[in-house]
Amino acid sequence: MKRLIGQGYFLTLSSMALAALVCVVPGRLAAQNKRSWSAPPEVKKLKNPAAASNATVEQGRKNFRQYCVDCHGAKGDGKGAMAGSLKRKPADLTTRNFRGLSDGEIFWRISKGDDVMPSFEKTFPLSDMERWQLVRYLRSLAEKP
Repeated sequence: MKRLIGQGYFLTLSSMALAALVCVVPGRLAAQNKRSWSAPPEVKKLKNPAAASNATVEQGRKNFRQYCVDCHGAKGDGKGAMAGSLKRKPADLTTRNFRGLSDGEIFWRISKGDDVMPSFEKTFPLSDMERWQLVRYLRSLAEKP
């Protein structure tokens, strides 16, 4: 009889441990896989090497139309055709908060992505310069009334 109680006790502990793993591990894995959206301090000081010219902004616009408009919308307001199907609404790239980011922070966000937005240095074939041109274009969106 003691042996059956011992096995029952073991099964209860095993069940509790399994339940704890099922509840805790996915949350921890998700936290590990989620990228921080705050750029490292050294990135904030990066200067945009892409010329502040109409040609640069136009190239940035072309890449935006090809890679970003489906989520962020044609106006950059986060109201693209795919926005409703995402687990988090895309950023409105015309807001005061966005305008407050440095060029380096914007470049970093485009490059690294996060748990919803893809990494444009890995997922899409945009060079460093093309990503900087995209920053110039995004700045032009934020300047529009």
